Amino acid sequence: MKESKKSLKWYFIVIGVLWLWNLSKIGIINGDVVLGIFLLISAIFGGIFLYIGVKLNELLNRSQKFIINFLLIELAFLVISGLYNIIKGSFVAVNIVSLIISVVITLYLIKNVKELSAPTQIQEQK
Repeated sequence: MKESKKSLKWYFIVIGVLWLWNLSKIGIINGDVVLGIFLLISAIFGGIFLYIGVKLNELLNRSQKFIINFLLIELAFLVISGLYNIIKGSFVAVNIVSLIISVVITLYLIKNVKELSAPTQIQEQK
């Protein structure tokens, strides 16, 4: 399925809100420093996702590499935090399914950013 710039913009905004929603879990830290760091990183990612969502057209035109690099960093974070949950003992099927869905969505976003920025690059070369 090919996305439009408008629908991709909303994907970024919704994902940003969901990352920020992770802050509601602040009460379950219970002295777990790593979980606290993960929640802080989640808040930062949420802010960046919202920024990309709001400025998507401009970023696709001038710095799509920033979006792709950010999504790759987010992908690495998803895998690291997922592995941490598994090692920590939270080996629950829901966590694994959630991790797989998050990875697939991130890969989907990368693919669509590349596709939507390609016409812009071709126009600039002419």
